[in-house]
Amino acid sequence: MREILIIIAILGIVVFASGCVGDTTSEKTFSENGVTFKYPGNWVTLDNETTAFLSEYRTLGDILAAIGTEDQKGSDAVAFVFMSINLEGSRVKDVNDFRDAMKDSYGSDFVSDKKTTIDGEEAIQIHARDSNDANTYMAFWIKNRKGYFAILGSEKENQDTFDSIVNTIETS
Repeated sequence: MREILIIIAILGIVVFASGCVGDTTSEKTFSENGVTFKYPGNWVTLDNETTAFLSEYRTLGDILAAIGTEDQKGSDAVAFVFMSINLEGSRVKDVNDFRDAMKDSYGSDFVSDKKTTIDGEEAIQIHARDSNDANTYMAFWIKNRKGYFAILGSEKENQDTFDSIVNTIETS
């Protein structure tokens, strides 16, 4: 009888501990428009035609992906946008030019930048704050003479979330 109680106690501890792991939301994979990347499993693909926030980005190039949490769908708060940028006629010729343009654009709201590698290419990552003091994370790189730009704007998300997405990006 004592052995059965010990087994039940051990099983109870295992079941209890497994419930304490937290939300282990799986990842989803986005694979459209010549780009593939992983993103948090509790996010959804946003309709880039009806999401008002994206209108300012449409002038820069082609929006390849827009994803965010369900409560951001249809609102102005998109979590992550990925796009290709036409560099023809642009003053941006490399990642340093992009960094300088962002420093000019954000001014005192420009927080930091760092060089990294994304999709096998030299890239620049930038952290800034928007007018509402929310974090904005950006990355820019050039591959096959095409510019790629990723941006995550959110009060809730952080650099780790952004890195977990951009580190999985592959373009074709």
